Amino acid sequence: MSFFVLFALIFAPAAFTYDFNGDFSRLYNPSICVENSVTNNPNLIDAKWLYTVKYSYTDSPIKVMNNSKLDVSSLCTSRNYEDFVRLYVSQNKKDCGCIGTVITTKNANDYKNCTSMFGTIEITNISDASSFTALANLKNITGNITIHNTGFQNLSFLTNLRSIVGDEPEGVATLNIVDNPNMTRFSIESLKTLYHVKDWFYMNIQNVHPEFCLTMEEMQFFTSINTKFTNLQAVYCNITTRKDNQKTCYFGSMSTLDNSCVHVIGRVFVGPGDESYIGKFSTIQYIYGSLTIQNTTLSSLSFLANLTNVALLNDTGPAIQLLNNPSLSDIYLENMAFPFSAGPNRFVIRNNDPNIFEDTYACQNYQNQVRSAVLYNGGDCSMMLLPNEDNGEEEVDEASTRAEKSTYRPKAFVVLPSLVLITLLCF
Repeated sequence: MSFFVLFALIFAPAAFTYDFNGDFSRLYNPSICVENSVTNNPNLIDAKWLYTVKYSYTDSPIKVMNNSKLDVSSLCTSRNYEDFVRLYVSQNKKDCGCIGTVITTKNANDYKNCTSMFGTIEITNISDASSFTALANLKNITGNITIHNTGFQNLSFLTNLRSIVGDEPEGVATLNIVDNPNMTRFSIESLKTLYHVKDWFYMNIQNVHPEFCLTMEEMQFFTSINTKFTNLQAVYCNITTRKDNQKTCYFGSMSTLDNSCVHVIGRVFVGPGDESYIGKFSTIQYIYGSLTIQNTTLSSLSFLANLTNVALLNDTGPAIQLLNNPSLSDIYLENMAFPFSAGPNRFVIRNNDPNIFEDTYACQNYQNQVRSAVLYNGGDCSMMLLPNEDNGEEEVDEASTRAEKSTYRPKAFVVLPSLVLITLLCF
């Protein structure tokens, strides 16, 4: 018998009534090992340590299940609940949260007291959202949610939903909104966290009303995290006022663009003669449209130091293009992350100073910094093509895949103040 410290939580199905407070001998049972679980303990009545977990970003879920004397009814409303990433609670004496299922008009009221749900949730074949106000208390979902074939105009009935944590296979939408022909708005204003434990958080918004729109704040949220859309059939809402009162401007030209804009809507174009206006970018953080810098004498993008994101909707063109700027050698973007476009190439760099990237490593490092694949002189970073050379679409798609796979994702672990988490390897 041997064991190693692996930062995983293990309980064996022994009679267990002791709040161990660091007494590791009470964790040991040679009969069985169950990774990251508190399961099948018929005499367990005290699990106070669950309420002290500070961080639990694990590759495996934490399961509190089948403990016939254990009351964890208050866990889902505890102060540390959001520190759990993948937590499943069921079949204890008293559980917290509810198990996901198909929710209909007939059973929606059964979930009126649920603050958390675990597992797959499906909402379908509903014409009226009025009965779904019963879900107003729902704050956290661990699992995937599909909303399809409804008459909903928006999802405002999820008025308190704060987080969705997915663990579906790669490419499967954790939040799937499809075939809702009357839906014109998203409208979950309370949403703060979208997270997938191993991959991008995939979303799908497809076959909704032709006028379905996202607000600036909604798109700002989606592009601030590792969200990837299978489909996003949306335009920007025609709303220029923001709850935070930050200044929003429409783009016509660099010469007419107002000073002190924080948010800019439109296709921002910086061309020959616009170099004298670049000071207007000093306050700009978000562009809801695209950014093209072409045929200028600029040598540096330092004027874009505050630019955080560029997101293009209802178009498959690039979100950012740096084209034909022969002196442009410094393209460092200090705060840029996850530029968005539905097309295959979000960020295009072509025919600028040939020494922008010293080598393949520098190009790939730049991709990691901006959290996006870069189409550089017609190819991916590994090709390091010279100006005016070209590569086919197949290489472009491969470039996107490589950059997305290399995007930094934090590793996960569990920390308990009074417990070293161990995995017993049974032989």
